Amino acid sequence: MDPLRKAMRARLVADATLKALLAKPDAIYHAFAPEGAQYPYVIFNAQTPDMPLLSMGKKPALIEYLWLVKGVVRGTKADAAEDIDARCTELLNDAPLTIEGKTLLYVLRESGMPPYSEVDSGEPIFHRGGLYRIKVEP
Repeated sequence: MDPLRKAMRARLVADATLKALLAKPDAIYHAFAPEGAQYPYVIFNAQTPDMPLLSMGKKPALIEYLWLVKGVVRGTKADAAEDIDARCTELLNDAPLTIEGKTLLYVLRESGMPPYSEVDSGEPIFHRGGLYRIKVEP
């Protein structure tokens, strides 16, 4: 597993407050929820490839990432997705992530994602989340 993905998931899964907002304590998925996953849950995934910012010769000196983290709920209101988003922000913004093989410089919530909703079998599904900029030294 990618060390950054592992560190982010570990930070989210370890929080009792976030787990209480989810259908299951480990309802935190990378890229997409498995078929049959119960709502609500968290999805997180990279939005860009690794972006080397500064190089010294052939080796990057800094690498930047942009990740989306969002709450997804089914029902008539987006409130629960907004609560999940707020808790994820508390956990990840300026978080002290330990990323194997890298030195973390910062994790910052850069922006919210545009509110997104869809309808499945006549029932609304709400997505609320944010984009996190992460900078590391390799």
